[in-house]
Amino acid sequence: MRPIRQLLILAVATIHLVAGGLTVTAFTLRSMRLGQQAFQIWSRTALRLLGVRLRVHGRVAPGAFLAPNHFSWVDILVLQAITPATFLSKEEVRDWPVVGPVAARLGTVFIGPRYGGADRAARALSGRLASGESVIVFPEGRLNHTSDGILPFIARLFRIPQEAQTVVQPVALIYRPRNPAAGLGALVPEHSFLRSIVWLAGRGVDVDVYLLDPLPVDGRTRGELADAAEQAVAQTLGLPRSRKRKGATTADTVAVADPV
Repeated sequence: MRPIRQLLILAVATIHLVAGGLTVTAFTLRSMRLGQQAFQIWSRTALRLLGVRLRVHGRVAPGAFLAPNHFSWVDILVLQAITPATFLSKEEVRDWPVVGPVAARLGTVFIGPRYGGADRAARALSGRLASGESVIVFPEGRLNHTSDGILPFIARLFRIPQEAQTVVQPVALIYRPRNPAAGLGALVPEHSFLRSIVWLAGRGVDVDVYLLDPLPVDGRTRGELADAAEQAVAQTLGLPRSRKRKGATTADTVAVADPV
């Protein structure tokens, strides 16, 4: 019965994706705020369809720079279901069917040769924060599903809230399988996006989101902000902190919403 159930859920999720894309686009044509609210409702429905049970602890600080750990592509739906916010994304996402056009209309900031480098993206996100919007950036810089520890938060990302003079809010995402014996299976980054959706539709997971105490930027360097946010997330997850990288590459300049 499980394969049949998975196929049915996958079919319904596909219809939801297409219909939701059209609906969100229609609302966005009226105003970006309405579009973001519609996308928030769409994300909540998508999570329910896929069997993701969401529990939220705490509140989102208004106009905060949200700094979560990055475990899975599901993170994006989870965070969008909690609060309308602007993500930073790789430029190739802009070309995805349905998802790309919707993301663009919702004000997603893309980074890549066609959209400018890290400095341009940082200025765009700082402007969003200064206008009172929330911004979500994954400061680990990539997906990290291991239990070895939190990856070092990239310090230069924290120039964004500094320039906007807003707070940094660490966010801890904890995934738990509905069946502990099954583990988290295909939610891990090595598996394909489609395989991950099929796996999730047949099993479901619980996600706890901890919105931790906001950190003021005044009196702190970028490194100190990154360190404080990383420590808060690591403590909540009960994971050790990895050793700092010896220098950052150009890929470390900006962390993006990075679906599998």
